[in-house]
Amino acid sequence: MVDFRKVRATAREGAWVVLGQAASILGSLFLVRTLTEHLGTAQYGELSLGLTVVSLVNQVVMAGILATITRHYAIAMEERSFPLYRAAAGSLMQRATLVVVVVGGLVLVGLVASRRWQYILLTLGALVYALLSTYNAAFNGIQNASRRRASVAFHGALDAWLKIALVVLAVRVLGGSSQVVVSAYAAASLVVLASQFRQFRQTHPLQDEQPTRDGFAYWRKRMRDFSMPFAIWGGFTWAQQVTDKWSLLAFGTVDEVGRYAVLYQLGYSPVVVIGGVLMLFLSPIFFQRSGNASDASRNRSVHHLGWRVALASLMFTVLASGAAWAFHELIFRTFVAASFSEVSGYLPLVVAAGGLFTSGQFFALKLYSELQSKRMVLANTVSASAGVAMNVIGAWLFGLNGVVGALIGYALIYFLWMAWLATHRHEGVSL
Repeated sequence: MVDFRKVRATAREGAWVVLGQAASILGSLFLVRTLTEHLGTAQYGELSLGLTVVSLVNQVVMAGILATITRHYAIAMEERSFPLYRAAAGSLMQRATLVVVVVGGLVLVGLVASRRWQYILLTLGALVYALLSTYNAAFNGIQNASRRRASVAFHGALDAWLKIALVVLAVRVLGGSSQVVVSAYAAASLVVLASQFRQFRQTHPLQDEQPTRDGFAYWRKRMRDFSMPFAIWGGFTWAQQVTDKWSLLAFGTVDEVGRYAVLYQLGYSPVVVIGGVLMLFLSPIFFQRSGNASDASRNRSVHHLGWRVALASLMFTVLASGAAWAFHELIFRTFVAASFSEVSGYLPLVVAAGGLFTSGQFFALKLYSELQSKRMVLANTVSASAGVAMNVIGAWLFGLNGVVGALIGYALIYFLWMAWLATHRHEGVSL
């Protein structure tokens, strides 16, 4: 018999996720329009290169910690160990923050020593923005895992539209530059973080129960062990994500970097974000179904759900790529300044790459749910390494054409490998 209360609750959650992510996507698209109107292609390229510092922090240092915080929330609630979970998560975030501060400080000292004054403010702003945005992501992960969808939707929309407001204000007051823009990003993240922290204290108040030393050590090790594979492959995935831009700069011009960055933001990123809408909705459901991943029947349920979602994502990729082929000129006229429009013809290919990668991410979500992160180390490191090689060779031989081809090649390798891992028999799943 259908439980209509559960159906209504699930529909309400889905509505919040869609509403919040729609506001975020629209905000991101309007942000591209705002930036391309105030920055030239060279300045936009410089901003894109500066933000590679943010992806470095996210991929290498923080990605595993954010993943383990999100994944272990359901386990902590099921085992009634939230104080231990909370203490362990806080300890991991503090250690990661210290690493970012130390390494970032050394980078800034190096820039001062080499007298690269134009990059100091850009790098400092990017480091601050990276830390603030990762703390926001941690709070968002907990709120989403606890299925407080309205909070996640509100803060996602606030972040996107506050960036636009502060960028416009900062550019008008201080002038258009990459340093000004990244500082506005950091200011927006600080405001969002203050709201996140206030709401988190309301929904998860401190409890009288104090974690025991042994319990804390066990939970920190448990969460750290899950996060370690992310640190192993994080450097490789970061290199794949940034060598496209840096290779274009090395073998071309900063203007090419700017045009490619716009193409990426209009084609690849929205598809990944749309996939993220579904992933945001499904991840707590996956994690709650799996629990601590020790029950074969629960794992089997997640296995079949993961495959259905991944195949639906693949079908969406085909439709989205066709729409991009039909309307690429209109999309660029609407969201990008005229100086960037010459690359609009690449949009369907970049959309296809984003869709393939997102489909692979749904297979990865299934593996996360089963606490199988270690099985993905080889797949992530090898596919990312291949992506790096393709980026460099593609930029060297074919310029922008080669980098777009490399993006598709990497996404295809990643998708096929994750699909194989999701199919391969392993403990707890009977195919």
